[in-house]
Amino acid sequence: AIEDASFDVLTFIQASFDLAMQDYLNWKSFSHAAFTGIKGPWSGKVKAEAIEATYKNILTAKAELINKGVNMNGFCYVMDAKTEALLKSIVKAKGQGGFIIEDGKLDGDPYFVSHYIQQKADGKQDTDTMYLGLGVWAYLAANQHGDIHLIIDPYTLADKGMMKITMRTRWSLTTLRPEAFACYKIT
Repeated sequence: AIEDASFDVLTFIQASFDLAMQDYLNWKSFSHAAFTGIKGPWSGKVKAEAIEATYKNILTAKAELINKGVNMNGFCYVMDAKTEALLKSIVKAKGQGGFIIEDGKLDGDPYFVSHYIQQKADGKQDTDTMYLGLGVWAYLAANQHGDIHLIIDPYTLADKGMMKITMRTRWSLTTLRPEAFACYKIT
């Protein structure tokens, strides 16, 4: 590809690594899997309580976070795509116009869609269950330590006509206030 490309292959590879790093951090941040090393607020310890998908119940769940005394700067919902689709189709209240999710917001708050929220503590995907996470993400400290090293090795796999490209970096995720996060199973 480097010899035959009519575009900047190195820039393309770097962009691909950026996307891979984002995916990796989303996996670590939103999954329920029991990780060692870097992990998000729900890693290995979520007891997702079931709530019915109503506007009132979702607002009540948010109010419970607020009542714990957390500063709501950086608040965002996290959900899987099935939960998003469901909440886009449920009216806020009988006789009242509008849906739970409208104009890319849930009651005016941002939300993020990630299939990683369906990953259980044992590492398996729970695609039968819909999840809604709530969190004040300012209380999840993320830090990259040192530089990102992109190592291009044209020799190791040369006999197969391939090039080995490795990215090295170090990250940390620390949940500063566990009470600033909650996760629910949607019924």
